[in-house]
Amino acid sequence: FDRLMADGIPFNLTISISPILLAQLENPLLIKRFLKHLNLQINLTEKEIRRTRRFPEIELLAIMYNEYYKQAFCTFENRCNCDLIQTFKSLQDKGMLEIITSAATHGYLPLLRPALSGIRAQLNVAKREYTRIFDSPLSGLWLPECGYFPGLDRFLLKAGIKYTFLDTHTILSSSPIPEYGTYAPIVSPSGLVAFGRDVHTAKEVWSSMDGYPGDYDYRDFYRDIGFDLDPDYMRSYLPGGARCYTGLKYYRIRKKWGENQIYVPEIAERKVSIHADDFLAHRLKQVRDLSLSMGFPPVICALYDAELFGHWWFEGPLWLEMLFRKMHECRECFEPIKPGDYLNREPMLQRAQLSGGSWGWKGYNEVWINEKNSWVYPHLFKAAEKMEALESLSSSVKKL
Repeated sequence: FDRLMADGIPFNLTISISPILLAQLENPLLIKRFLKHLNLQINLTEKEIRRTRRFPEIELLAIMYNEYYKQAFCTFENRCNCDLIQTFKSLQDKGMLEIITSAATHGYLPLLRPALSGIRAQLNVAKREYTRIFDSPLSGLWLPECGYFPGLDRFLLKAGIKYTFLDTHTILSSSPIPEYGTYAPIVSPSGLVAFGRDVHTAKEVWSSMDGYPGDYDYRDFYRDIGFDLDPDYMRSYLPGGARCYTGLKYYRIRKKWGENQIYVPEIAERKVSIHADDFLAHRLKQVRDLSLSMGFPPVICALYDAELFGHWWFEGPLWLEMLFRKMHECRECFEPIKPGDYLNREPMLQRAQLSGGSWGWKGYNEVWINEKNSWVYPHLFKAAEKMEALESLSSSVKKL
């Protein structure tokens, strides 16, 4: 983000930070532990540089990780002043980022219907925490797992939410069927605006089979020295002595045949550029094809879990940066835009009654209620009632 801003390139991205994550990010104990973790990682990489001196290819990677964690420490302590929330807020204040939030505890709202008071509390707490932290009104909300049920729009609007995001099939199952599919937002009878997930951008980036992150030149998430090296050597870096991921990974994604090959950052970086070009070319064709039949600019909504970028897909942040740079070169054809800015232009909205659904397995509720977990719901309903009572008490205290 800093590099893009320094070069005058708008990225116009929307990111959802849940209330629980916000609470963690401003917690002094966790900030202290994070700095301790980064120091531990720096210590481990220095140890790895010594161990791998006889293996030049791996030594270069150990040096890369050493620089990576030192830069992370410097960025967090100096650039961010150990306050990621205010750093993101400054990007929003500059108009580059649109920050939204989610339900308070990331509760899956369609299955909380027997405890409607809990749904109200989830939304009210989310709104209150967002307003407190960002000192601005909350207009957009990420529904946990894109979970929606008919009638939820009224709860959202009452909490001041103007727009949300839904999976493709939820939009296409609306009544009447939207003429322009997911390429123009839906507005419900109550007035909630819903942006629909684009299936093409989802497949190209998020698909486990066809998505870019699965390319064999990218870093393998699963092959980690926490599992590969001698436990005695790794003891100081394994919590409780249990093998786990350390973040130091020296291999590329393994092909279905053969062994892992050593990861080569320069090759991965070239592949990132190729994939950014590929994504951009597909969007240009998509926009041109849609424009022939729509008569007004289509909106393509690309939705991804944030943990994909940098965690599962190590090269993901670099891909995003390259993509925005290449988009800027094509700005006469289309532009990235934040949902709030898009709605301020008073675009054409499709009117329909939204249907229920989620972006979970098979598109509905099966992941969150089945024979393995159904026992927990009576307890969740009781917890939801207690949450509403606490939320009401907190609101009353604040008024006093």
